[in-house]
Amino acid sequence: QETGLSFSDYVVDLRIKTAKDLLKQTDDTIASIAERVGYRDVKYFSRLFARTVGVNPAKYRKLHA
Repeated sequence: QETGLSFSDYVVDLRIKTAKDLLKQTDDTIASIAERVGYRDVKYFSRLFARTVGVNPAKYRKLHA
C-alpha cells in the first residue's frame, strides 16, 4: 500500500532495478543476470525488461557502458 504497487508489480520493479544495476556493473551474460534476478526464461526477461525500461537489456548495457 505504501508504494502504490501490487505485490507482483513491486517484485517485478525490484528485479528490474537489480538487473539494471547488474547490467551496468558487471560483464555477466544477460541470461545469467536474468536467472540471478529470478527469471529462468531469458526471452521472457528480455521482453519484460524492454516493456518496463523501454529498451532491451543488451541496448541498455550499451547505453550505460
